[in-house]
Amino acid sequence: MTDSRDEDGSLVVVVIDLNPSPQMIKDGECIIPRSLDAIISFCNSHLMLSPLNKLAIIGCHTRQSCFLYPLPPSSDVEDIRPADGQYELFSCVKNAVHTNVKNLILQSSQDEIYTESLIAGAM
Repeated sequence: MTDSRDEDGSLVVVVIDLNPSPQMIKDGECIIPRSLDAIISFCNSHLMLSPLNKLAIIGCHTRQSCFLYPLPPSSDVEDIRPADGQYELFSCVKNAVHTNVKNLILQSSQDEIYTESLIAGAM
């Protein structure tokens, strides 16, 4: 039996397809925000299992893929104070993902939007 102190943390890499498609609309409502919240909850539960666990989230859109989390050291994402009682890392993950998804989607212009998934390129 191994000692838990000798264990290394594990890395979870999540690749999110943010390509606009008809599947993203359900009953006239965009499902991206709810999907992102579910993905962030899964990622937070992984981080909560061990302080050694790591996380990487990659978003792929019509023309590019980029890291949504972790942030580069010189990122422009503002630090938002976590709600009372909320683990600071959870707030950091949520803020970074939502801000970077918004930036990634706004970078592409309307004439560049394709309906094919580019998720294979992100992997």
